[in-house]
Amino acid sequence: MKIAILGTLHKPICKEAMGGTESFTYYLTEGLVDRGEDIVLFAHPDSKTSAKLISDGIVTSEMHIDPFWPNQINSLKNALDYILKEGDFDIVHNNLYETYPAMFISGLVKKIGTSFVSTVHNDLLTMTDTFKIFQQYQKENYVFVSKFARDNAKGDLSNKFFVYNGVSIDDYKPVSSPKGDYILWLSRIAEGKGLEDAILASKKVGKKIIFAGLIDSVKNQNFFENKVKPLIDNKQVVYIGAVESEEKLKIYQNASALLMPVKWDEPFGLVACEAMACGTPVIAYKKGALPELIVDGKTGYLVEEGDINALSAKIKEVSRIDRSQCRVRVEENFTVGKMIDGYERMYQTIIRN
Repeated sequence: MKIAILGTLHKPICKEAMGGTESFTYYLTEGLVDRGEDIVLFAHPDSKTSAKLISDGIVTSEMHIDPFWPNQINSLKNALDYILKEGDFDIVHNNLYETYPAMFISGLVKKIGTSFVSTVHNDLLTMTDTFKIFQQYQKENYVFVSKFARDNAKGDLSNKFFVYNGVSIDDYKPVSSPKGDYILWLSRIAEGKGLEDAILASKKVGKKIIFAGLIDSVKNQNFFENKVKPLIDNKQVVYIGAVESEEKLKIYQNASALLMPVKWDEPFGLVACEAMACGTPVIAYKKGALPELIVDGKTGYLVEEGDINALSAKIKEVSRIDRSQCRVRVEENFTVGKMIDGYERMYQTIIRN
């Protein structure tokens, strides 16, 4: 199959990517190339890929600033010009995190006999107030990253698929003797990610917590300064900033548990799978797709949202979890190989129909 993949435009697609969408697109693209598929990736010029990279006309800018949206539309127009000129793609796969800026392409590429599908990496289609953006595109093909996200999508979406995201189990491996002397929280730093609850729960049982993550907007910087920074003492509560792949691997491997007390309906939860691939149990609120990933009592614990006491209790109990079962859970369900299998089947179904 000849496949055009629309990648994130404001951040490079590479193995070292800090963002979940960029990491997903990297492993999807590499996996498809390894399977012999003919892949053209439209992405940031600093992207690293085995596919043919098209970055001419891609106008880059930081996310969350006003010029970003017109820049993105202009970049997508240039990608569309290339696709129409080539004229021989079997399918175009939209992987923009925001999804909807690329939707205007769908009707135009279908006129030349090319199929179109969008992976929904966020919760836009499960929220009533944002679904209205998609109402004119209800008949398009959408692939969701969990059963929860698919089943909770609003509107009359005719063509809904789901394929779990995958972890590269060659890159995320356990160590034989993890230190286990701290709790870990890792995500983009923002309201709704549950960082305050993670800190409070850890402090309640006297456990050290290390947290890491990118602060990517003025709004999130204000949240950090006002709600999080006052809790940091650099002894029991330690912030290490944004981490790259090697450091991220080490802090996963040596944590006694990863905390994910998210307060929104997480569409997937890649960090949970990365942690479990390293043998690290996950303690999370029972939100979104997390109950599909974590087997309560076997690979971690699930507690009700907002129950700090329950979070604290599970931190004390987490040593009972057999860390090898965390790894097995990922190997059996959430590998890159299984993800590629799912996407190839889905592409073929869409093209055939």
